[in-house]
Amino acid sequence: MGRLGIIIDKSPTDPIPAGVKRLVFIDFDVAPAATGTTNIGFVDTPVRKEVVNGTATPLVTTFTTAPVLIAGPTAANVYVEGRVLVAGHGVPRAIVSYTDIDGITRRTTADSFGYYRFQNVEVGRSYVFNVTAKLHTFAPRFITINDALDNLNFEAEP
Repeated sequence: MGRLGIIIDKSPTDPIPAGVKRLVFIDFDVAPAATGTTNIGFVDTPVRKEVVNGTATPLVTTFTTAPVLIAGPTAANVYVEGRVLVAGHGVPRAIVSYTDIDGITRRTTADSFGYYRFQNVEVGRSYVFNVTAKLHTFAPRFITINDALDNLNFEAEP
């Protein structure tokens, strides 16, 4: 069990804009083997649970305890990026693709310096990466993605 106190101190002359729905975002780690339901609620320590306006007048507020379902680990998505090179120089507009075991292919085009990037690549799966560029040949690469990759570079074959 952990506790977190949040105080948002704003000047009455600098109000929060109308329509703002989230003032605080809390990101927390869950123990690796945790599953099931747990409650997240509000208590009066380490800070008192209240909402006041700019003149410290309490505002009517409802604090609700709510269950959170911890579903256990799931496959995450990461990025894969790198560079397409010929003799150490970037290859502009090279087509980089990857194909999964189901035959689904995603493609992207390298920028003018040969850099490319894929977002939302599923972790724990294997892919065949290919590069196509005019006048150059690249060996395909079979890669199992376990984490984000920021240096999956392809050098043209001689």
